[in-house]
Amino acid sequence: MMESACKNIGEEKAVEIARRFLQQHYSVSAIENIVLEGNVWKITLLVSSFGSQIKEIEINATTGNIIEWHEVYRQNNCVLID
Repeated sequence: MMESACKNIGEEKAVEIARRFLQQHYSVSAIENIVLEGNVWKITLLVSSFGSQIKEIEINATTGNIIEWHEVYRQNNCVLID
């Protein structure tokens, strides 16, 4: 009998994927937030490349594939997503 079990990547692996992806174009300064929502790791990182920016990356927790990434803006204590 063949067992098929989907094994999710852990928080540490998700952060490693996000860092490696962003380090292609930015210097990663800090991790601001890590959340697992359903089957998606949402990781918010502070990066720099001619000034500080905040990027959020969504990673599929099963495959480790990057679903999407975008810049996060903060204005008047509100979070705006580009």
